[in-house]
Amino acid sequence: MRSVNITLWFSIVLSVIVTLLYFLQKEYIFSLVLLTFSLVLLSGFREFGKPSTSYKIAHLYVGSILFLIAAGYMFLNFAFSFVNIFLGENVSVPTYADFLLWLLGAYSLFNIYRLRKFALKPTKSTKK
Repeated sequence: MRSVNITLWFSIVLSVIVTLLYFLQKEYIFSLVLLTFSLVLLSGFREFGKPSTSYKIAHLYVGSILFLIAAGYMFLNFAFSFVNIFLGENVSVPTYADFLLWLLGAYSLFNIYRLRKFALKPTKSTKK
């Protein structure tokens, strides 16, 4: 339970920092999307009283998937910009926000793997 809370808080703080960095770069729409993803993580803490651990795990799992999609989008955007070399244009340069989003995406991938493994582990009541 405690590790889920720590993981959830770390993901929330990192996602808010990434959102603010994109907002400061004047990418308002993408920062609004990331803020929405952050609210998915934040809603894992308080909704109708004290939520159970499975509720927090579900929000952390869904939020991690969303941030992994966003990080993958930005990585593919950077990777496909190398086609611009053939067109005679400049390759896009990743910013600090991009690097931090990729870090959050890698952390989210770790969370997805760990939470999936935790969710599929049989409990004592189901073992025979």
